[in-house]
Amino acid sequence: MRPFHRAPTRKTLPMQGRGWRSRRPLTRFDDLFQDHPQPMWIYDLTSLRFLRVNAAACRHYGYTQAEFLRMTMHDIRPPAAEGQGTLRPAEPSAVRTHIRRDGLPISVRISSHALIYEGRRARLVFALDVTEQMTAEQELKRQSTHDALTGLPNRNLFQDRLEQAIAYAVRYGHQLWVVVLDLDNFKLINDTLGHASGDTLLQTVAARLRAALRESETVARLGGDEFILLLLDQPAGSLSHRTVQAVLEAVSAPMRVDAHELALTCSMGVATYPRDGDSGPALFKHADIALYRAKDGGRNQLQFYTSEMNARVTERTLIEGHLRNALVRQEFVLYFQPRIDCVSGRVVGLEALLRWRQPELGLVPPDRFIGVAEETGRIVEIGEWVLYEACRQVKAWQDAGLPRVPVAVNVSARQFRQSGFVQEVNGALLASGLEPAYLELELTESLMMQNVEGVVAAMCELKESGVRLSIDDFGTGYSSLSYLRRFPLDYLKIDRSFVRDMLHDAPGGAIVRSMITLGHSLGCRIIAEGVETPDQLGYLAREGCDEIQGFLCSRPVPVEMAQVLLTAGG
Repeated sequence: MRPFHRAPTRKTLPMQGRGWRSRRPLTRFDDLFQDHPQPMWIYDLTSLRFLRVNAAACRHYGYTQAEFLRMTMHDIRPPAAEGQGTLRPAEPSAVRTHIRRDGLPISVRISSHALIYEGRRARLVFALDVTEQMTAEQELKRQSTHDALTGLPNRNLFQDRLEQAIAYAVRYGHQLWVVVLDLDNFKLINDTLGHASGDTLLQTVAARLRAALRESETVARLGGDEFILLLLDQPAGSLSHRTVQAVLEAVSAPMRVDAHELALTCSMGVATYPRDGDSGPALFKHADIALYRAKDGGRNQLQFYTSEMNARVTERTLIEGHLRNALVRQEFVLYFQPRIDCVSGRVVGLEALLRWRQPELGLVPPDRFIGVAEETGRIVEIGEWVLYEACRQVKAWQDAGLPRVPVAVNVSARQFRQSGFVQEVNGALLASGLEPAYLELELTESLMMQNVEGVVAAMCELKESGVRLSIDDFGTGYSSLSYLRRFPLDYLKIDRSFVRDMLHDAPGGAIVRSMITLGHSLGCRIIAEGVETPDQLGYLAREGCDEIQGFLCSRPVPVEMAQVLLTAGG
C-alpha cells in the first residue's frame, strides 16, 4: 500500500477539506480506513484515479488492491451514470449506480469529503450498498401504481396518465377517448370454474388488450373484471373501427383456461375529450355511464356517451335512494293476474306481481326498479316479503270461502341462491298456514342452468314438501333437454315473445307446438303468457295448451279486484 506523506518530526496524515486542516496519527487513520466494514477509497480529483482502497471495497466490488489502483472512477460507473459527477459541497450524500467486476449493477449511497492526499486534491469516499433497500422501495412504488394480478397500471397511474394526455390534447388541439370495458358474465365463469381459472382468464385478457393498443396508449385494470383504456388521437380524427375491432377481438378470441375452451364477450362505454368532458373525473364518469347503458341494453356492445344517458343514471340514483327504505315504509303492494283454463274458462291460478307505490314517484312499474334491486342485492329481502305476503293473502281468501287456487311467485336468482331459501319458503308457509300445494315458485331458465346440481337438489327438496315448480319464460334461455329432464317441474310457461309471433310466423308457430308437446312429454301443464287476442287463444287451445295468462283475460289487478275475479271465475 502506498505510504502516506510524513512530516519530518512526527507520523501524520496531512488532510485538508472545507477550509480546515487536521493532523491525525497515521496508524490510527490507517487502521480505521483499512478495517472499516464499509467500502472506502481515495481518488484523485483531476485524473479520477484510485489512490487508495480498503479491504471492504475489494470484497464488495470484486477487484484486488492492485487492480483498483490501475483503475479510475469511470471503471465502476455505468455509461449512463457518467454525468452524475461528484457531490456538491452542500450535498452530504447521494445514491449512485456502480458496476461490480461481475457486471452486476448496485446502488450505493455515497458520502465524500475533500482532502489533500500526498499533495494532490482528492476525495475520501464512503460507499454504503443500498441495492436491497432501493429494490424494495421500487417494488412498493410499483405496487402503488400497478395491479398485482395482471401487472397493468392501476387506477392511480391511469388517472395520472389521463391528466397528462389531457394537458397535451389542450396544447395541440387533439382528441382522446376513455373506454371502460367490462367482461360479460365473468362472475358466472369465476363461480363455475373457480377463482384460479378466473385469475388466469383476467391475465390473458390483460395481455391481449396491451398487445392490441399502441405503445403510447394505456390499458389499466380498475378491479374485478373491469378495465379502462386511454386511446390517443387517431389519424382519422375519430375513434377508428380498426381500434375498436382490435379490442373486441382481443377479448372475444377463444382462449383455453385449464381444460376449458372459453369464448368471452364484453361491454364498452366510451367518453370523448373534449366533447364529453374536459377533465379526468368527468370523462371517467361519462364512460362509466355509457358502459352501464351498454350492459343494460343486452351486453356485448359498445356505447358512446350521450347527454340523455345522464338522465337515466340520475333516475337510477333516485330509484336506488328511495328503494332503501321502501320495505320499512310499507310502500310495496301485490297485484294479481289470473290464469285461465283453456277448456273450462275458469280461473285456475293467480300470479303475484310486485308493484311499488312511492309517495314522490307514484306507482312505479317493475321494469323501473327490479333491475336496481337485483344489482344492489335488495331483491333478496324484497323477494322474501313477496313470498310471505302472497302466502298470507291466498290463505286469507281461502279462509273467506273463495275458490282454492294456487298462487305463483317469481323467484330471483339471488334469492334462490341464498343458502336458507328452502327454509325461507317453509317459513312463509308455516307463518300463513297455507298448504304447500297452493304455492307455486316460478324459476327462470338462466337461474336453473347455474350450478345445476345445487338447483336440482333444492328443487327436489321443495317438491317433496309439496310446493309446485314452474319454468318461467321458457324458450328464452339455454337449457338443454338432458338437463330439463332432471328438473322436477309441474308447469312450463311459454314466453310471450313466441305467443306474439306464432300466428303470422310459421317457424314461430312450429316452435310453440313443439314446446307444448315437449312440456306434456315431461309431465308438465303448459301455460302460455301474453295472450291478448281470441285468435291466439283459439290456436293455443287447438294445439293442446292447458292454461293462458294475459290481457285477454285480465291485466294485473290489486287485491280487491283480484278477489272479484276469483269469485266470478272460480
